[in-house]
Amino acid sequence: MEWAVTIMFYAALHLIEATLAPSAHSSNHNARNQTVQFDARFHPIYRHYRELYRRSLDARYECTPFTILQVQHLYATQYEPIKRHLQLLLGFTF
Repeated sequence: MEWAVTIMFYAALHLIEATLAPSAHSSNHNARNQTVQFDARFHPIYRHYRELYRRSLDARYECTPFTILQVQHLYATQYEPIKRHLQLLLGFTF
């Protein structure tokens, strides 16, 4: 289940990068985190993105175990709002 959390974060990361393209690209996580924090387009999803980032760090580096219910909760409360918001900005559904 830990990899599911990491995959969710990276799915959100790539949606952010798609929104920035082709005019910009984040060189690392810190740069992207600042972009999401300060770019008005991302204000509605900043807290969701930061939570997924934090939880992916827990999964990858702290070896924090996650249950399927926790993963489902993260998907519904953190990933889905990012996906819905960025679908509007990108102009297509996925």
